[in-house]
Amino acid sequence: MTSKQSILLASGSPRRRELLQQLDVTFTVSAANIDESIIPAETTEKYVLRMAREKALAGLEQKYQQLKGDYDSKAGQLTSLEGNIEAGKSARANLKTKYNA
Repeated sequence: MTSKQSILLASGSPRRRELLQQLDVTFTVSAANIDESIIPAETTEKYVLRMAREKALAGLEQKYQQLKGDYDSKAGQLTSLEGNIEAGKSARANLKTKYNA
């Protein structure tokens, strides 16, 4: 079984989303909020490469933080669940001791 790969679009551009949809590419959007100012004397090529790199890094950082938050939330829920299970076991053990004595 093969799963369809997905890309991370680090741009809020509706046109880029439209192009990817036309190409039937699976993607998630993590629009990077970066300063897109041109550095004085920066060539077009260097600007485009810098923007691509900075947007990719910012998009990955946003996705990482989102996934980390999801993980932390799930881990907290699991810890809470484990605590409730342990509390339930202790309560049952106490009842058994009380009524079997």
